[in-house]
This record gives sequence, structure tokens and C-alpha cells, in this order.
Amino acid sequence: MGSGRTIALDGDPWIPGISNFKLQPIQRQQLWAFQWVMEDEWEWNLDIIRQSCSEEEVAAIRRIPIGPQYSDDTWVWHHEKSGIFSVKTAYHSFRVAEMNRLGTGNPNHPSCSTKAWKWLWSLSLPPKIRSFIWRLSRNAVATKRNLWFRRCNPSPVCSICEVEVDDIRHCLFQCPHAARVWHSNFPSLILPHDSTPIVMWLLGISESIPLIPIPAVVACLWAIWLVRNERVFKGVSPSTYGTSLKAVSFFSVWTSQGGLSLPTSRDQHAPRHPTLSLPPCLNHWVIHCDGTFSSESQLAAYGVVIKNPLGQVVDGFAGTLFCSAAIVAEAKAILIAMQHVVSVGISATIYSDCKVLVDTILNTSKAGPWQVRAWIQWMRQILHANGGIKIAFLSKEGEQMCGLGCKRSC
Repeated sequence: MGSGRTIALDGDPWIPGISNFKLQPIQRQQLWAFQWVMEDEWEWNLDIIRQSCSEEEVAAIRRIPIGPQYSDDTWVWHHEKSGIFSVKTAYHSFRVAEMNRLGTGNPNHPSCSTKAWKWLWSLSLPPKIRSFIWRLSRNAVATKRNLWFRRCNPSPVCSICEVEVDDIRHCLFQCPHAARVWHSNFPSLILPHDSTPIVMWLLGISESIPLIPIPAVVACLWAIWLVRNERVFKGVSPSTYGTSLKAVSFFSVWTSQGGLSLPTSRDQHAPRHPTLSLPPCLNHWVIHCDGTFSSESQLAAYGVVIKNPLGQVVDGFAGTLFCSAAIVAEAKAILIAMQHVVSVGISATIYSDCKVLVDTILNTSKAGPWQVRAWIQWMRQILHANGGIKIAFLSKEGEQMCGLGCKRSC
């Protein structure tokens, strides 16, 4: 969304994360998306939105970043990272929609097994884990609901929340404990709905969000299941941190055993910052930004280095631009990093060695240098709409310890 002046609230498909990307059809006083934006702060006016939207719709709208007021609204094909329409992803989305319409989401149906099962058995995971995903997709695990249905358990109620029925969807995704684990590790990941087999959900992630390692998602599933069993059979109270730590442990073991192929680039074994202490988050990436400027040529250079949850350098961006101050290059790098994180749907901490810029972005009472004032406002909007993005200061010495830094080549 840019200015929001060409987005019809009730007609256009503009909200990711809800059915058909459209609001429920009710009579609203407002007609256009910009009417739900506070003009002074250029942020969503949640008070007005809540008057005519459900909580699910409000949550989905809050996740939408707002571009500068002068920017144009843009059509985006959400099945592609680039946002550009492709016949391949259109065909795939049509097949999935047709399967759901005809009720062929059943994993026993040939249309689900032909590709999904072959893909599942090709994953570089321990056989026991592949079998676990297979049993989940066939609803062949010992949930309390399944045991109760077979008269093997007196109650189908979840042992953790003690409120809802303990079926696969609840214990792995909808239970408050499971939901917190997913939000901590994959805050932007859309969890499967009731009719989607687990294997189809995983396959969809691998095709649409390639930067998220499937074994990391599977490790999260496996850890939640084991912690759930500890609660059922041993009475152990679960914790979000403990479950995430288990998932990270499984992920690390599978990786060390050669069970995971990650995308790599220039330096696969870049050292990790020795003092960096991040939470055990399976999908929390680290991005380093830097910039340099030559007052003689008025040319600046910027660089972005992306490290996966294992600390490996897997991608990066670099470029040059004409400007009047070094802070412009620093801001450009951070903005590109934020846009990348949003586009691929990951959680990340973005580091910059420009303390003035970082402090200004985080302190909304500061306007910031005029050269980057519009970008700072944009970055604040991105941070506000995406809870999985953090920005922090890291000194030059810290960057050097990470083996990073923008080469002074202007």
C-alpha cells in the first residue's frame, strides 16, 4: 500500500492473511484505505478500523506496512517473493484451491500424494521425523481426541490449556503454548487452516518462502509434540523458551549430521559475534548494514549482509548512490534490509554502526536529518507493522569481529 487512495475497502483484495484478501461485506462509511490512516502520523487508525472490522481483520491490517503518502498503490502477486505474477504459481494456487473446494485435501487422495508424499520422503531428515509428518498428515497420531474417539481415553480435552479439544490442529498450532512458540520463532508464518494437510502446508512453505529451512519448521513441530507428551504423561508444565530451545537443538543436530542444505554465498563459515546472545529462535536472522560516503565525489556506497539462524552468510546486497551525506547511505542499507525481511516473511535483528540513525528511528520524537526524514518515517512504519523486525546499534569494532563492514571504495 502506498497512499491508499486507489484501494477500495470493500471491493479490492488488499489484506494478506484473511480469506480472499477481502473484508467481510458490511456497510461502511469509509470507501478508501487512506481513510483508515491517521494523516498526521501516517499510521493505521485502529480505533476507526475496530468499529467495522473483526479482530482477525484488524490484526491482518496492522501487519500491512504503509508507504510514503506520495507513493502509488501497487498490485502484488503474493505467491511470488517478487510480487510479480507468474503462470507457475497461478497454476499451483489454482490446484490447491480446487483441492480444497472438492474436498481433496485428504492426504489419502491421489492429488495430495503424487507430489507431496514424494517430496516428503526426499527430505534430508531422520526417518522417524519423516514418519511423524506422514502420520500427522493422515491424522494417525495419539491425540487425546483420537484416543477418546476410540474409547481409549476418558476425555478429549487438551492437557495444557484444559479448555479445547486436543486434536492435531489444536495441540500443534492453536493451543496458547503452541501459538506462542510459533510466534516467537516464525512471527510472519501463516499457520495451516483446518482442511490443509501438514505435508501440503510444508510443501507450500518450501515453494513460496525458500529462505525458511523446512527442517527448522519441522523441528518446531517435533518439539511442540514432545513437550505436549511430557505434559500428558509426566505432568511437566511447558514453557515457550524451553520448547524453542528443544527445537533449536533438533535443528542443530540435523544440520550437523548433514540433514540440511542451506543456501550459501560468498562465505559459508563467517564467524559469529562472540558477545551476541539471541533468543533460541529458529527463524531469527541477523542482518548487518553499513555505508560510506565520499564528500569529493558526492558518491556513497552501501552494503547489506544477511546471516541465517546458524550464523552463516547466505545473501547480501550492495549498491551506490549520489547523495549529500553519509547518513543517506546508512539509511538506504537499513531500508533495503527491512524491505527484504518483510518480503520473505522472516524475523530478524538489523544492526547498523550509525548510532545517531538507529536512535532516531527508535525514538519517534526525533524528526531526524532532513536528507533521510521520509525514509525514517517509512522505517518506523515497517517496524510498527512487523513485530519480528528489530533494529540495534553495533559498533565498528563489533562489525569487525563479525568479519563484516562496508568496503571503503567510493
